[in-house]
Amino acid sequence: MGSTSVNVADPYTVGVSDGQKFIYIIVSGTGYLLSFDTHERTWQTLKTSPTAYPVGLAYDPDNGYLWVIGRGGGIHYYIISLGRWKPFDYPLPYYPLEPGNRLVYINGKLYHVRGDGTRELIVINVAGS
Repeated sequence: MGSTSVNVADPYTVGVSDGQKFIYIIVSGTGYLLSFDTHERTWQTLKTSPTAYPVGLAYDPDNGYLWVIGRGGGIHYYIISLGRWKPFDYPLPYYPLEPGNRLVYINGKLYHVRGDGTRELIVINVAGS
């Protein structure tokens, strides 16, 4: 991909690291999923996200997934080894609209902080997905 420019100033662009080698970014407005190899210092374009406006992106080291929550709802996961997105059927109790990366994965659960002025933390069990 050579030199890639990502508008990280756009509030719906989100990123996450696998903690080892890769940084993953979903670009706001396009849904482009990019990976940056920190060892080789190269970019790769992966499969476009099901949402162009993510409000959370998390890395799942247990399964090798990327989890994303989109503006207006909807949870999907990206199976990195297969290069494929799949939906995760879970009804969020609200419609996330605010930008920002507010999603964390720990031990089979996603932790999502609402971005609408509340302090509500939503815990979503994704073990076995």
